[in-house]
Amino acid sequence: MPIVLDRRSFLKTAAGALSLASARADTSVARVALLSDTHIAADKNDTYRGFNPFSNLTTVVGQVAQQPFDLAVVNGDLARLTGEVADYGQFASLMKPIVEKTPTLLTMGNHDGREHAEGALTWKGGTVQPVAKKWVTTVEAGPVSLVFLDSLLATNVTPGQLGKAQRTWLANYLDGNASKKIVVFVHHQPDPNDDGALVDAEAFYPFFGRAAS
Repeated sequence: MPIVLDRRSFLKTAAGALSLASARADTSVARVALLSDTHIAADKNDTYRGFNPFSNLTTVVGQVAQQPFDLAVVNGDLARLTGEVADYGQFASLMKPIVEKTPTLLTMGNHDGREHAEGALTWKGGTVQPVAKKWVTTVEAGPVSLVFLDSLLATNVTPGQLGKAQRTWLANYLDGNASKKIVVFVHHQPDPNDDGALVDAEAFYPFFGRAAS
């Protein structure tokens, strides 16, 4: 069955995640550093809801870089507001200590600009999948597959959308990997009752039954 890690469920359990990962002695356990909503602007003095994203990410990157993570993920809204090229330049610079030692995967959020991100973030990890007008990647880790979906509908428009092409690809991918556990990363909530979630959330739910059958 696919496991969906969206930003809300992550934030509920994020406290202590770094200390938990560093305390584990079992080397057979994969350690994933999950970040989200970094909202980095080109201007390092830019503030967002009373916070300074540049300062926050600088602190977090320093913490993550000191830990033995196997994978790092930034789950959408990498950029501040409209996903400008210079925003991603600043984001890439801040992420460098992690990227240099840990494979790093990215997803698109509603404040990202897909073309700008693709041009600036050439170091992103994973296997790029053939989904038109979407940035979809996968990572194969033995009996587990990690899937990174693209829920960006339009830059600076709150709701997200997977779209028919991406849903069709996902259905085929799940059928082809039925023997594996699938972990799905997506920026937007798959909640049809949330106006800021996926607009095609109801079409996303059948995938859970498909994998479980």
